[in-house]
Amino acid sequence: MSTLHIINKANASQGLSSCLRVMLPGDGLLLIEDGVYLAAQLPALPEAVRAHVLQEDLQARGIALPGEGSALFTVDYAGFVALVCAYARSVSWS
Repeated sequence: MSTLHIINKANASQGLSSCLRVMLPGDGLLLIEDGVYLAAQLPALPEAVRAHVLQEDLQARGIALPGEGSALFTVDYAGFVALVCAYARSVSWS
């Protein structure tokens, strides 16, 4: 059963560490709200895990992702909803 892991706080490094320990292939990661600050320090993810960042939250905080070769995919609010629907369950980490 695939899981979408959602992180919404910048000081959630403990939550991110815990999240990374339980992620399985096929899971997804979504950084939202202040969690987008973690995009710059995101470690390597387990194989077959896709990482997403909410575009509106990046823009609101003036953060630009690295260009070509970035392992992060940006999504808008409609993409956020689509991700939640695409995974069997969602878990929020803090």
